[in-house]
Amino acid sequence: MYPDPTGQEGLRMARYLSGISLFTRGIGILGVVGSVVGLLAAMGQRSSSDRLGFSLISLCVLLIAVVVWSTGTFHGTMAKLAPILVSIDEKLEQARLAQPATPATPVAQVAQVAQVAQVAQVAQVAPVAQTAEPEPDTEPTPERAPDAEPAPVPAPRAARAPEPKPEPERTPCPSCGGLVHPDATRCVHCMKRIARG
Repeated sequence: MYPDPTGQEGLRMARYLSGISLFTRGIGILGVVGSVVGLLAAMGQRSSSDRLGFSLISLCVLLIAVVVWSTGTFHGTMAKLAPILVSIDEKLEQARLAQPATPATPVAQVAQVAQVAQVAQVAQVAPVAQTAEPEPDTEPTPERAPDAEPAPVPAPRAARAPEPKPEPERTPCPSCGGLVHPDATRCVHCMKRIARG
């Protein structure tokens, strides 16, 4: 959507919504008047079933008229807010267009983070073994001769999943003979209590 410096878009939308509001409120008023006429007609009926039927129909028409009236009121409120909302939308669009282009999209940033994490993981898994050369001024220590090979670097342990605990051996129920957990106090098969001693 391109900015509208004259604000005509908001005014057009406001006129459209106020027209809808006026129309629906008019229908709501007609519905209220029709329901009042229906109630008056119900009072003039001789039969009680006719009075009840006309009254129920009038109340249903009144309920529909209230819903239509509230819809018209909502559209009237939106007609008043439309120019403000359109101007806010235009200002946000202008601010978005004025911002400089970002160098990296979120997808590219995620790819960079994943690449850095992969490099760090490789560095942890396979560390580079560095041989420490003795300085020329120092004498070799008695534990290690100068021509001895460097001590091997222990490989990092792979993370192991915890071993699942073995399920305890099930015992037969004294009543029905079905296998139950050794700590169970009630049999799942016959629902009788199990006395533990």
